[in-house]
Amino acid sequence: MVRSTFTGHKSTFMLFLMIGFLFWASSSLGSGYDVGHCKPSSDSCSFYSCAEDEFNCGPQGYFQKIARRLCQPKGLSNRADAEVQNFSRLVRKCLQKQVVRLAPYANSCSAMQELALDSHVSCFVAAGFCDLNAAQRMNIFKNPFQFLKISGPQKMIAMSNQIFATCRAKKNLPRTSPTSEVGL
Repeated sequence: MVRSTFTGHKSTFMLFLMIGFLFWASSSLGSGYDVGHCKPSSDSCSFYSCAEDEFNCGPQGYFQKIARRLCQPKGLSNRADAEVQNFSRLVRKCLQKQVVRLAPYANSCSAMQELALDSHVSCFVAAGFCDLNAAQRMNIFKNPFQFLKISGPQKMIAMSNQIFATCRAKKNLPRTSPTSEVGL
């Protein structure tokens, strides 16, 4: 009789322990930020000011140092052809939507920067970078040293390699809608 009572207490203790662990795990996994109230836009970069207000990363953080600078390259909208302008709008909105999606998983500014930079490749490909010609691609990357300075050489090389490898692979596959992959 004593043994069954002990087993019952042991089971109850294990149940409470599991519930406590699940509560802790769910609260720590979702300890990121909520930028759902910030509205992604294909025509504006103000989203990044709203996200910065939530994260408070400062002038060296992703939103001020990288996202705002790359969101509207100087002169692109004035000199770019329609395809490049459309690409720019699609990438802008995709990257902003990725921040909304990824922010809950970022528990620091550096984590948000890493997650956001990793989303650049899928947004570039989804927005049609692979379909642009060499001149159009150069118009987008008028000053590749700006991105190099902002992200660092290793990240820039890795992202470039991923983009071009994906483009090469895409040429061998049937074309799909660029908006289906990442929710443009």
